[in-house]
Amino acid sequence: MDLREESGRKELGRRIQSAIAHAGYPSLPAFAEALGCSRALIYQYVSGDVLVQLDRLTAIAELTGRALDWFIVQDPGGAAGEIQRVQAQVDELASRCETLEAALARERGARIADAEAARRSLLEALQELCRAQRASGDMHGLTKSAARCAEIARQLGDEPALMAAQLHAGHAAFGLGKREDAEEALRSALSLAQALSDERAELAARQELVRVQQASGRLEEAREQAAELAATERWWPRWAGRVAMAAIDEQRCDLPSAEALLDEAEQIIAEPEAPLEHVAIARVYVLSNRVNLLLARGHYADADREAQRLHELAAGAGLPDQVREATLNRAIAALRRDDSERAGELLQQLREWAELAGDRRIAGLAAIFEAERLLRTGEPVSARRLAMDAIELGNGSINGAMVAEAELVLGMACIADDLYEDATYHLTHSHERAGRLRLQRIAVASALRLAEAKSRLGEADATGDLREATEAARGFGYDDLVAEGEEMLKHLPDVGPGGNSE
Repeated sequence: MDLREESGRKELGRRIQSAIAHAGYPSLPAFAEALGCSRALIYQYVSGDVLVQLDRLTAIAELTGRALDWFIVQDPGGAAGEIQRVQAQVDELASRCETLEAALARERGARIADAEAARRSLLEALQELCRAQRASGDMHGLTKSAARCAEIARQLGDEPALMAAQLHAGHAAFGLGKREDAEEALRSALSLAQALSDERAELAARQELVRVQQASGRLEEAREQAAELAATERWWPRWAGRVAMAAIDEQRCDLPSAEALLDEAEQIIAEPEAPLEHVAIARVYVLSNRVNLLLARGHYADADREAQRLHELAAGAGLPDQVREATLNRAIAALRRDDSERAGELLQQLREWAELAGDRRIAGLAAIFEAERLLRTGEPVSARRLAMDAIELGNGSINGAMVAEAELVLGMACIADDLYEDATYHLTHSHERAGRLRLQRIAVASALRLAEAKSRLGEADATGDLREATEAARGFGYDDLVAEGEEMLKHLPDVGPGGNSE
């Protein structure tokens, strides 16, 4: 790395930012305070605008737990070198295949065995590349490598390799928001797994299919897949299948069933023969779903308490994704309890995490709930702008749930700004999208707000719509939305702003 060049300084800045994130600092300003420098200076270091002096770089290394060499050697983690090595091996073997196949036309009989051996070596190298790309989150690269694996596996008549390639292809397609392609690949993998009596691969395919079908709003099909998982004799799929069923039942608004399934999952986790190394992870996912149920019911004080416990357990189990989910849920609970200051602090942490990790989902959700927070503090114009940013993020990542919730908050902000026709437009879109995806809480919340907007426009059916939405909330067990609906009914047509869905 040449620090005299701008590219070298920017690479050093990227490594400093990565080290700060992995060391657990909540933000760049927090690290600046620990380092004893100004916020402006740490941002200049990270951007590469200012070259870090050796004594300051040594201090950064000590605070982040990294060796000093890690910041300045060409490939500190070795990951790029490993992928480059395997990629070079793939290229070399592919070239050898082409050479041998050309020679096969001249010496067909003598070269058949060599060509097949070369294909086999190429397949093995591609499989290794798939695993590296999946671990690093390179879904575009994984899509291409999985397709090449599948092609060679078909040429060799290697069904287990073809099955593995289809699993990789399904995972990559779902990560890219291509749900139809994901389902097609996963169903092919499932059929092969069943034909080969490969239980592990069958369970993996079913778990991926549950995610795809649930994201598409096909909850009955997703629940059938989850039930297949739960019915096996293996410990992990028995509890994980029940947790998946509970998440689906929550989305279907069968909250008592979801709670009962989580109770069953906890009993399985507590079995004497449960593998101790996995118990902590299992408990984190069960608790995460319990927090979601508390939020769905509008029990925000309880949700806040359990989300704090989730944060501690997830950190101890080494599950950063669940640490972020816990922080998000704590922010929602604080927001709905009108603790705007604490909600703002938690949402700022989420935005900084999302920026460091490039996580579009967390970035979009943080924008949605920050928009709601701004709305509650009397800033509807800023709230509208953030909600529109979240819609753009949701559309870009093909996340219909994010778009539905963002349009709900945008509609609420329009009401607060007396833009009732705009509010009706956005709330109608939110309600319809949530209905298609079976996101019942968002659908009910948008129906309440749509009735409010209609009442402001003087539409005659607004009161009836509001009563219907309030009763729907009551039937689903959404206690906070019931309270909001009843309060609106008292004050029609002068309905005031309030909370939205979780």
